Amino acid sequence: MKHTHADPRPTRPRTRALPRWSLAAFVLAALLLAACADSPDCNKPRYEFLSIGTTALAAADPCAGQPENHVVAWYTRGGVRYPLRCGKTNPAGYGYRHVLHDEGGHGDAVNDTDFSTEIAYTLEHGVEGFVGGGNYRYTREYSEGGKGCTNAWGFRVVLAKLPLMPDGHPAGIITALRYSSKPTVYP
Repeated sequence: MKHTHADPRPTRPRTRALPRWSLAAFVLAALLLAACADSPDCNKPRYEFLSIGTTALAAADPCAGQPENHVVAWYTRGGVRYPLRCGKTNPAGYGYRHVLHDEGGHGDAVNDTDFSTEIAYTLEHGVEGFVGGGNYRYTREYSEGGKGCTNAWGFRVVLAKLPLMPDGHPAGIITALRYSSKPTVYP
């Protein structure tokens, strides 16, 4: 006997619709990921550093045997390139050596890609504040999620736009560091 209508008992089970809450959870997760994608706040360190006392030892020292004006990296702010020079430690420290060693070390802009990314991001997106003498500070507050995963308030870069050095470029980055709480001078 032939049937002219569809079999009420199909051999294949019918696909069930996903509950509405799962769609909402998927959309919320996508939005949260998108919000964090443009900010380096929660990057996990790609390098581990040995520490002896309060001095961080980098994987490789690009300033070994180099003068203080030697450039180890370049960063951009508003389309202008600024160097990170080897510099020196305190007193009157600045540059790579200062960032790496002074006050127990702030980070390694050459051997730690995530720290370098924070410098670049803060220079481009941070709030500008005038320090004086051709120096400016760029500060950005972490998102709430960023504060949770870094245990810090935000990040600051101090940049010397003047004076120009003998190579024709400014002195560049003086320091870069995370702040555990909002700095007293902001921006």
